[in-house]
Amino acid sequence: MNGFSRTQWHLIDETHTLREDILAALTEGDLSVTPGGTNPPLRDLLVDLGRTERVYAASFRTGHFAIEAIPLDAGAAGSLDGLRTWFAGLDEDLKAAFATLSDDDLAAFQIDRGEGFLAPPVQQIFIYREAMLIVAAKASVYLRLIGRPLSDQMRAWIG
Repeated sequence: MNGFSRTQWHLIDETHTLREDILAALTEGDLSVTPGGTNPPLRDLLVDLGRTERVYAASFRTGHFAIEAIPLDAGAAGSLDGLRTWFAGLDEDLKAAFATLSDDDLAAFQIDRGEGFLAPPVQQIFIYREAMLIVAAKASVYLRLIGRPLSDQMRAWIG
């Protein structure tokens, strides 16, 4: 296990708490809510977040980051419990993939994000964290639309 995993992973876990807060505020019916226009249902927003997490985990193993059509685990988006279970597994996979990198890997390993953009693993995990924050901000719009309260962390981090 590398030094970042030992001392800084809590930053990623704290960001995952935002997603858990979003799920805790929802009912099953809320997953199909959309603000209208071309905006996806909330379920799709959350599923895309899970697919993104899977791509980031794979990037720490392969050195390549490729957003592409990633199949959804059967039943993951069928319910809030399905999403929670799916995300718990994705979180463990992401943590395990990152933890397998040594401190030397953190210094020298480069992840090819395409178009000449190479990111060291610590930069890559913080880009992932930024993606999580963006989705939490989007989800806060959905929560406000349906009259669900924002958690203390959501209000502090997202507004």
